[in-house]
Amino acid sequence: MQDMTLQDEWLSTILAKSTRQSYTMSMKYFLEFMGLSKCEDLKGLEKPETRALQFYQWLQDRKGLCSNSAVARVVAVQSFFSYVDRPLKLKHKLPQTHMKLETWNPSLEELQKIYSSGDICVKAWMSLSRDAPARISDMMRITPQQIQSGEFMILS
Repeated sequence: MQDMTLQDEWLSTILAKSTRQSYTMSMKYFLEFMGLSKCEDLKGLEKPETRALQFYQWLQDRKGLCSNSAVARVVAVQSFFSYVDRPLKLKHKLPQTHMKLETWNPSLEELQKIYSSGDICVKAWMSLSRDAPARISDMMRITPQQIQSGEFMILS
């Protein structure tokens, strides 16, 4: 670990490959936003919470990210600062990204469009993804063996 940079050390603590890739891109954006070249320069950053909020806005304005994607990029920055023992308190400062679907009241025409394509499996996945507190990528990794062992209960 002596030859590793601070960013490499931090990323080595993240187990999921896709999360590592996402966090790498997030830190690339954050360093671009800050005008810095390496994560070591972030350790002494003044007002990191304010910078994280400005970064959230910058991602939407300059990179064209939607609110949810921008929040996901800020989560990586939060993780980095937690790793260097400077946790950011952003819980109520960023918009909530979960449960947004519950505020959507689809019209009959919208429902007909959604359910007009695909077979029963597609319709089941759409219903399941609406009600299950999991990401689709997580649900796609469920194996038949896990279902048979009773690890997951899928009820209609």
